[in-house]
Amino acid sequence: MHFPTKQNYTIKETEHVLLNRLGTSHDPRIVMKQASEVLSEYLKDKQEIPDEGIDASVHIKVDRALSLLNLDNHHLLLQTVGERYKGFLLEMCRQITEEYSCATASQKALAQMAASAYVRSLEYGDKLNGQIGINWHDKALNAYTAILSKEVDRAYRQFVSAMTLLKQMKAPELSVNIKTNTAFVAQNQQINANKHGKHTDPQNLTS
Repeated sequence: MHFPTKQNYTIKETEHVLLNRLGTSHDPRIVMKQASEVLSEYLKDKQEIPDEGIDASVHIKVDRALSLLNLDNHHLLLQTVGERYKGFLLEMCRQITEEYSCATASQKALAQMAASAYVRSLEYGDKLNGQIGINWHDKALNAYTAILSKEVDRAYRQFVSAMTLLKQMKAPELSVNIKTNTAFVAQNQQINANKHGKHTDPQNLTS
């Protein structure tokens, strides 16, 4: 792409250079370009990525690129739960995405929110269950138990809300055609509009 090299830029030219040439370090294009350079260097003497994955030093450099693909690889989502629940969260998110054929960004995001809320309800429920067997209680412990109970309920409601919205988004649109005839109704009497413009004889009204 050609950019002017003169000393004095117009406002429009300045905007053009800032938007298309400089960018920010978080711009997906820049992040992906840097990741591409790192991976190309790392894999140039390898036929494929080893089964054990890439080196930690390389992974750190491409981590930002992995985050950009979160809607598909769930990279950021997995950081929201404990180690014990990461695998299940990943699998549940994949199953919801497949079940509802999530294709757009909003649909994939809702699938992630639903899976995350469900797993959080399990995580908080496990912690709450651990408090039930404690024989002694104090104000701090009672407050902590109350918080856990509220979080379990909140996570459940968030799960139901996300799933309901996802179902609504995936439901087929309902097309309704309504045909009506002009009618005037008063008490038990009905007057139908005459197509030929003739007046209706009051004696013909049905009482």
